[in-house]
Amino acid sequence: MENKEQLFGVKALDYQPKINALSVLKQILTLQSIKFWIFTYVIAFVFYYLFTTDFIKLNKFITFLATDMTWIYIINMILFPFSAILLGTLAIKTRGQVYRLLYPSIQITYVNQHFFVAIILGILKIILYIIVWRFSFVIGIIGIIVTVNDALKLLK
Repeated sequence: MENKEQLFGVKALDYQPKINALSVLKQILTLQSIKFWIFTYVIAFVFYYLFTTDFIKLNKFITFLATDMTWIYIINMILFPFSAILLGTLAIKTRGQVYRLLYPSIQITYVNQHFFVAIILGILKIILYIIVWRFSFVIGIIGIIVTVNDALKLLK
C-alpha cells in the first residue's frame, strides 16, 4: 500500500531540472518582456551614438570624455539592459525617490502635474539613464549576476 501512495504522490516525483546554458539564457530573456529588451537596446544605441559622434560635443566640454573609449561604449551598449534591470530592482527594494521617478504612481501622473514639473522629471529620468549607461561596464556586470541568480532560482 505504501508503494502505491508513493507512486501517485509528490514523493514519486524525483524531478531534477536540467540546467544548462541555453535554459538559463532562455529564462534570463523571459524575465523581462520583449518590449523591454527592444526599448533598452534602442536607448543604449542612441546613447552610444550621442557619445561616439560629435553630435552633442560632450567630448570637448568634459575632459575625462576626451579619450577614445569606443570599446567601453560598445560594452556599455551591450550591458545597458542589465544595468536597467539592476536599477529597477534596487528602486523597487528601496522605494525611495528613484522609485518614484522611475515608476510614478497612478494617482500622481505626468498628466496631473504641471507641464513644467513633467518636463523636469523627464529630464531627470534621462540624466539618470545617461549616468547608468556611462557606468554600465560595471553596473551591467552586477546586473548580469543578479539576473542570472534570479533565473537560476526560477529554474529550480
